[in-house]
Amino acid sequence: MKIVCLMITESRAPIWGIGLSSFLTQWHADKHLVVVLPFGQKDDYIAAATASGLTQHACWQNVQFVVQAGNTRLRLDAGCGFAFHYLKADLVAIFDDDDWAPPDRLVKTNDINWNSSIPSYCSYTRGWFVNLRTLYGEYIETFPEHLWGGCLTFNKAGLEAADGWAGKPQPGKDRAFMEAIKASGRYREYRLIQITGGRGDPVAFSHGKNLSTWLRKKGTPMGGLMKLWMPLLVWSEVLRCQQLMVDTRTFPPQPEEL
Repeated sequence: MKIVCLMITESRAPIWGIGLSSFLTQWHADKHLVVVLPFGQKDDYIAAATASGLTQHACWQNVQFVVQAGNTRLRLDAGCGFAFHYLKADLVAIFDDDDWAPPDRLVKTNDINWNSSIPSYCSYTRGWFVNLRTLYGEYIETFPEHLWGGCLTFNKAGLEAADGWAGKPQPGKDRAFMEAIKASGRYREYRLIQITGGRGDPVAFSHGKNLSTWLRKKGTPMGGLMKLWMPLLVWSEVLRCQQLMVDTRTFPPQPEEL
């Protein structure tokens, strides 16, 4: 199946290398990344990726940008329309700009028995929220209430079934996408597919306005575990972004979670 990865991002050029390197190091061969971002920011993102050496990766040629004109709010349908209609994707996989997904994520997604006529969604059901400054984390179980949003994958029928969500910036960032599915009244027809096992649990990095009060004070030290899980390319980006967080003079203010 053709899987197109979708990243909706804004004003996060300094740290988008975490999500980009997560895509680049996926084991699945036939992969494409569509980056949806506001007008005037594309050059900043490319410059940041170039400075980190990520544009030298062989899969950089599979990265495409969709630039939204003017002050238009970033929309899910802009990226999904490009992915499903122009790139002829069978599935769209969400990649967060500042999160990490295990390198076998797309392989496991591809191995699932998808049915194009049934609205279907798959993701992990557990993962870590990690303070990017301290690398201390909190373990989260999400199932059965909802799936792990930053790693959500869905088919075209799945997108169409989430009535009322097309104008939102991104699915799965919280429970709202799953709530939209349930509110449609056709929830019994949907498939929620768990990704289990594999090379570690996904990591969502918290920082700035996205940093929970809990993670400001305590947590589990995650540096050793992430170094074991993550490809060197990703781990290097995490350490670089951590240093940016420590040196707040060079780390720009971040917007609220997209």
